[in-house]
Amino acid sequence: MWWLGRACQSVIGCDTLAACCLRGFYDAVLLGSHGDDLCFAGVGGAGGFATWFGFAGALLDTLRPLVEYDLGAPVEFVVTSLQVDGDRAFARVAAQRPMGAPIDMETTPMVLRDGLPLDTIDGPRIEAFFYQSPARWEVVEFVIGATDVWWWAYDCKHYGGLLSEWGC
Repeated sequence: MWWLGRACQSVIGCDTLAACCLRGFYDAVLLGSHGDDLCFAGVGGAGGFATWFGFAGALLDTLRPLVEYDLGAPVEFVVTSLQVDGDRAFARVAAQRPMGAPIDMETTPMVLRDGLPLDTIDGPRIEAFFYQSPARWEVVEFVIGATDVWWWAYDCKHYGGLLSEWGC
């Protein structure tokens, strides 16, 4: 398990955690917290901070084309939480346009192309489950703008280590 937070400031030389995470590390990444520190489960290994951001970037890059299909391109992610346990991962993120611009849900392909009513979408929040195959990380399931907690106790057999606080 990794706890990152104030280390971000000392390694990169930022005034705040948010400023650190907005300095070109794949996406505008504001990560899940444990007090003032950022928490990631099961990443570990050598390489420290840069290694984690490379890993997180790989997961987010796997999710990006799927989200862009529904929200339009380009998107960046603000990470609420990202947990990893071996070959499984769970992410809760919000999508935005580059430089933090909000996404106008009314003009997204999921509304215009697919006819999804706006009142059934709770913004550009995304929950996603991942599996690491021998070749790469793959998205198993994801939902944009869920109005319920569909991921609660989702596949406890495979994701129970990541969802112990959420019903598994």
